[in-house]
Amino acid sequence: MIITPEESELAKRHGVSLRLVDSPKALLQIVKLIDELQKRVVMLEREMQMLIAQRSARLKMKPGK
Repeated sequence: MIITPEESELAKRHGVSLRLVDSPKALLQIVKLIDELQKRVVMLEREMQMLIAQRSARLKMKPGK
């Protein structure tokens, strides 16, 4: 059960200590999933902001509004 320095750093970023559990690899998998979900949330937030900005621009261009 070898944990790479990258995996250890990822766990630290999420405030998790892999030394305090019976199954650090299982916990590490959970941390990796959380990290991936956070990245996706950030991507979706950016996409949402872009869509809101596009919609606002279209509404400003409509005559009579």
